[in-house]
Amino acid sequence: MGIKVLPPDINESESSFSVKKGIIRFGLLAVKNVGANVVRNIIEERSSNGPFKSFVDFCERMEGKELNKRTVESLIKCGAFDCFGIYRSRLMANYEAILDRAAQKRKSLISGQLSLFDAMPGQDDTAEIQWPQMTEYDPKLLLAMEKDMLGLYISGHPLDEYADIIKSVVTVYSYDFELNEQGTANESRLADEQVVRIAGIVTDIKTISTKNNRIMAFVNVEDLYGQMEVIVFPNIFEQYANLLADDSQIIVEGRISVKEEEQPKIIADRIMALEDALKGSSFENDKKISEKRYPGSGGNMGNNTVREEAIQYVPNEEIPPVTTVNAGNGRVLKVLLDHNINDAGKKEILALLRYFEGLDRALVYIDDTAKPRLKLNVHICDLLVKELEERIGAKRIKL
Repeated sequence: MGIKVLPPDINESESSFSVKKGIIRFGLLAVKNVGANVVRNIIEERSSNGPFKSFVDFCERMEGKELNKRTVESLIKCGAFDCFGIYRSRLMANYEAILDRAAQKRKSLISGQLSLFDAMPGQDDTAEIQWPQMTEYDPKLLLAMEKDMLGLYISGHPLDEYADIIKSVVTVYSYDFELNEQGTANESRLADEQVVRIAGIVTDIKTISTKNNRIMAFVNVEDLYGQMEVIVFPNIFEQYANLLADDSQIIVEGRISVKEEEQPKIIADRIMALEDALKGSSFENDKKISEKRYPGSGGNMGNNTVREEAIQYVPNEEIPPVTTVNAGNGRVLKVLLDHNINDAGKKEILALLRYFEGLDRALVYIDDTAKPRLKLNVHICDLLVKELEERIGAKRIKL
């Protein structure tokens, strides 16, 4: 029942997303740095003269049609040229020279130095290119490029290789942190001072200095379902600063901090690289993480003085704001992902909803019909509803 989502393809993608035989294909306009005019020209050229036969063929046929190097680089990074069977690393190393050659070829044609036959569209001279003998980029780098260009992971996820270890150590996920419709935390899942473990990718770090010139950090950690905010106070930051970098994959152990009308946060106690956990490392067993969802039994944070000092020091505008949902025209889509839908299926439905980003509201109920775990900004349209109905059934959707 999984929804298959494919990355952009220079010969298959339309301007916007398209659906064929239940498979969603990313549109070219979804790619960062790719504008509407060049997309229109790509589709027109493809329609008039057939699919592009190679990367060189693409560059030559698109020369003079508002194609620039930045656009080509973005299309390479997102995988739009993978259909030609050339490593992205090799395309990145050679694309500027190929574009320059295509420009010179067109200039020579215009000046009469080349015959029309010499510059016929579709003539495949890929063999003339001396591709550098480079291996392909590391899979993690390919995924990072994909995320940068498309805003989300399509062909895989950096956390996939850690699925087993995450399942064994994590006690809460990002959807547990979402506020309910009343704007309060769901106390049945998270309570103030509750000890938890999360795992994910560091997507943003903001460091500040306390009054005593010690460094603390606000860290956004993203798992398969969304984002969580982790507050790292100075004494913890000093121990684990080497693990807190963009795209780091980490496990965080800490305590929940709940405040009125704010998404719950995690006050970090200990941090570990997921890679180390995969190799068998674990946190010291000096305190057990509760597998039940109830408040921690007291316990001192060990850095209350620093915590109070830091909170007093940080002005409100310095604290990353809680993301809120602003409904557009008041339309609300309710989606139930119950226990009959496996984790992979839930992940795919959430990816579909995030793809249809807009100004309407989606309330996602996960294994609980009483309160939604997620509130998302979506564009409610017939295609979205149709895709949801085909994947999870009309009974799990309500408008």
